Parts: sequence; C-alpha cells; structure tokens
Amino acid sequence: MVALARATAHDGRQRVLDHAPHSLQGLQHLRLALRQAIHAADAEDDLHRVQPWLWNAAISGDRPLIRLAGNTATN
Repeated sequence: MVALARATAHDGRQRVLDHAPHSLQGLQHLRLALRQAIHAADAEDDLHRVQPWLWNAAISGDRPLIRLAGNTATN
C-alpha cells in the first residue's frame, strides 16, 4: 500500500489498490491507515504529496481507474 503511494509521489500518476474490502467501512479504515503512514513519514519525504482517496461516482467525476467487473484497470 505504501509502495503504491511512493510510486505516485515519484511520478504523479494515480494508482489503484487492488483490494476487495468486506465493507465500505473496511475500505475507509484502509484509507485512514495509509494517511497515517504518510503522516508518519519524514517531513522532507515526497510521500507527503500523496493523498489517498476513494472514488465516488456522485462527486469524483470522470470514471474509476478500475472496473468493478473483472477488476481490470482502465487507465
């Protein structure tokens, strides 16, 4: 999970975490854990430029980076 965030900090490309949570709450906890890991990084670490977020059709716009059926990345 942190490796994906580090890759994004390096090149600025959004990435998909291929994870099937049991609930929305589980997914929110995962996002919070990543935010805490980013916050714990050294102040000079580029990781602080990364913001984990959950795609939401109502407010995120565009389309998700991953398809629900088949879990195939679309970017």
